[in-house]
Amino acid sequence: RTVVIRTALHARRRHPTAVGAGPAGAYRRVAVVGPESDRVLAFARGADPRLLVVVARPGPAAGADAEVILPEGAWTSCFTGDPVEGTVAVADLHRGFPVALLER
Repeated sequence: RTVVIRTALHARRRHPTAVGAGPAGAYRRVAVVGPESDRVLAFARGADPRLLVVVARPGPAAGADAEVILPEGAWTSCFTGDPVEGTVAVADLHRGFPVALLER
């Protein structure tokens, strides 16, 4: 849990306008598709998002059969450092973490 909090705070420091008030920090829904899509919440921050969060509700499947359609551009997982883009399986984004945090 400490790693998640520390990583999120570092991302916030790198992208202060993305988490601020007003249009620069507005929430933007990110599309999730697949049979388990109703168990996944994905959102980006801002009109030109720099941060994106993906959370799956706990349970047996935990979004295993769901994919996130990322906004255009190259994203990087804040937890693993892996580059991601396009449509990505939720399970690949989480990789042992309770949440996925991506930055562009």
